[in-house]
Amino acid sequence: LHRNFMGYTTQNSAILLGLGVSAISDAGTAFAQNHKRLHEYYESIDAGQLAVAKGYFLNEEDMAMRRYILDISCRSRTQLAPEDLPRLQPYTLPALQDLQQDGLVRLSDRVVEVTPLGRHFLRNICHAFDQLLLRQEASSQNQPAIFSKAI
Repeated sequence: LHRNFMGYTTQNSAILLGLGVSAISDAGTAFAQNHKRLHEYYESIDAGQLAVAKGYFLNEEDMAMRRYILDISCRSRTQLAPEDLPRLQPYTLPALQDLQQDGLVRLSDRVVEVTPLGRHFLRNICHAFDQLLLRQEASSQNQPAIFSKAI
């Protein structure tokens, strides 16, 4: 089982090519999103250019967190690498401990395992590995939320 921008699939491809307005492509180490407006999309295509509006190259942290999120969402468990523990300490580990207190995960010997109850809250569990968002939330405690939230 694998998860990509389209949802769950039984096939894992190293490259996902998004075609059309607002489509997102995944090259494994980078993402690219096409123009969101039809006019801009066709303007690029007609000029013989890629219709890419923005892109992002994943850094080492992004790649590690992506692996954890895919493991949790597709296999209901992940093993934390010892070299990642320092970067997980400030935000992810406390969030996982809270999720454990809520009965959503079990933590043991660097293994995070989703409980039967936790399967209903995969989005919340995966959120614990979103280092960028957790840092933003910590630095803007009194700011209004700009992202959707799970129940």
